Amino acid sequence: MAVIHFTTSPHSQKQRASGMSDGSLPSIMKSIRLPDAIHLPPMYGGTGLLVAEDFAGVKVFRSKDGLWNAAQYLGLVPWNDPSKLLTATKQIGNALDMNLIPFGNSAIPGTAGNAGHFLFPDITAQVSALVAT
Repeated sequence: MAVIHFTTSPHSQKQRASGMSDGSLPSIMKSIRLPDAIHLPPMYGGTGLLVAEDFAGVKVFRSKDGLWNAAQYLGLVPWNDPSKLLTATKQIGNALDMNLIPFGNSAIPGTAGNAGHFLFPDITAQVSALVAT
């Protein structure tokens, strides 16, 4: 489990991430490639963060104090169906859902798929299992 620290120096406006003894970025930072949206679900009181990443899934992070000066990467809820793009996660009631957009309308190439389907798979159990670790 990587612990990631984010700091901003008052003398420079650069933000940096550290966490490895040699000063290099943790592999999880290098592997966040196509984040589409982040969400702090109210059910975790500001201590759980979900990053919806295209072609990977939802990456789950935790800040023990909720200040987000440091975070733990807890794991991934995978999503790897290229016909449906993961655009966000949302808490709806007591559930956590992925927001997916279908692609590949064969009638009009290059456009969205069937807009009559609204795809919100429930990932509450998977996220809860990661947060419980």
